[in-house]
Amino acid sequence: MLLAGTTGKASAAPLISPPSNDFGSQTVGTASAPASFTVSVTCTLTLPENPALCLAPEVLSTSISASGPFSVQSTSCPASLVGVIPFAPTTCSIEVVFKPTVAGSATGVLSTGGPTAQLLGTGVAVSGGGSSGGGAPPTPPPPLPPAPAQPTLKGVKLDRRRGTATVAVVVPGPGTLTLSGKGIAPLPHAPGAAPLATVGAAGVVKLKIAVRGAAGRALAKTGRATVKATITFTPSGGTSTSLVVTVHLKRAG
Repeated sequence: MLLAGTTGKASAAPLISPPSNDFGSQTVGTASAPASFTVSVTCTLTLPENPALCLAPEVLSTSISASGPFSVQSTSCPASLVGVIPFAPTTCSIEVVFKPTVAGSATGVLSTGGPTAQLLGTGVAVSGGGSSGGGAPPTPPPPLPPAPAQPTLKGVKLDRRRGTATVAVVVPGPGTLTLSGKGIAPLPHAPGAAPLATVGAAGVVKLKIAVRGAAGRALAKTGRATVKATITFTPSGGTSTSLVVTVHLKRAG
């Protein structure tokens, strides 16, 4: 209602802008960036003989607070916000932050003593558990691959009558064994470095070593020869590893 001899509206309610704010997703235990709100009051009741003068200033007694996992970080609002200039708002600002304590949707209200604003947000659990503000823990490095299965030497037995040797090798599992080396004679069924044995399970495998070439001639002439045999084990579906064995052959005269 207008007073006699006055112009403008009888009153103008205080306003808050924006009327709501959604902070979006925020990690549990950490604070969001602040959101700003503006409170305003405006005098709209002026003297008829001088519209530049306010007849009845608009006054808001402020009481600033936020509910839920929302808090007021700062405010410029005085205890009383007074609008004294006709149709020119008097304003103050409020900064609000969102710090969720649990995962899920959250709501709250920003109160000013007059108009209110709705507050919304969603708490997001820290990856890997926990709710501290330190962020997700670092991803642990992948485990090291297992060491390749290796053959081991069990022993060497010489056959002095034939000038040969039998090498006993312990293998850790199924796979194939290959024999190679300078001066080592190939077996008739496995020339060169072809597989000498197919192993079905872990255990001891015996390989026969004979010599040829210069080593064979030395053995025939002196009754002695030395060769280095490379025994390679290739596990089923695995990586090959080798064992080098020095064999001192002897042959009875």
